[in-house]
Amino acid sequence: MEIPKPERLREVYRRLAAAPASRSFAEMRQQLADVLNEVEDALTAIPYDPARWATDGRLYPVQDDNVHDVHGHPDVVLLRARGSRVYIGGNGAIGVRDVVPASYGSASRGRTAATCGSWADPSRLPTR
Repeated sequence: MEIPKPERLREVYRRLAAAPASRSFAEMRQQLADVLNEVEDALTAIPYDPARWATDGRLYPVQDDNVHDVHGHPDVVLLRARGSRVYIGGNGAIGVRDVVPASYGSASRGRTAATCGSWADPSRLPTR
């Protein structure tokens, strides 16, 4: 039986929180990609095949075409994923906000899923 994506994401967040702190954007982005791939390799039988990202059920690291600057926050970079927005600071801090379609109800929109580093207070995350 395959482990559901939300449970796999919780494991990613748990491992990131337990990992040594990153000191830069590049270091955290690589750490996030490594942890995500480790979790998917351990908890699914889905082979790594980025060409099938939209249909195979595996979670993949954010690709470069979904990396954006954040207006008003010059030291923060946004990585847009299918169900979340990942904010990484130049200092390696990370914050993740779930993005739920409006059809799921507004109570879940914008929920903070995880933070590490200087964003231990989720209210400090950018809102875009």
